Amino acid sequence: MTVTLYTMGALGGFAAYLSGTQAIDMVSVPMQGEITAGNHSDWGRYTFYFLSAYAIIRLVLFWIQRDRNRWLAVLLFILGLAGMGMVTKTADLGGKLVYKYGVGTKK
Repeated sequence: MTVTLYTMGALGGFAAYLSGTQAIDMVSVPMQGEITAGNHSDWGRYTFYFLSAYAIIRLVLFWIQRDRNRWLAVLLFILGLAGMGMVTKTADLGGKLVYKYGVGTKK
């Protein structure tokens, strides 16, 4: 179940990355928000890469039946927390674009 959830999370990250790449061309970003938009895009890309690699690692470890090792489980948990931090940072920058700069809202 864990591997399935991480794989679905990576696929969801891919969908979010594609929709964000397409959406940035359709909205008006004020000059003050350009740096934040760039940072949001960069963090989205890094997060997608990380989550994809993490899902692949989990899948391989599950396949070779090494995912039950205690020290490896702790390491994977810490890496999962790092991924959660990356998602949080990306979401924070996206929220800043909307609530501080009004990107994607009609004025």
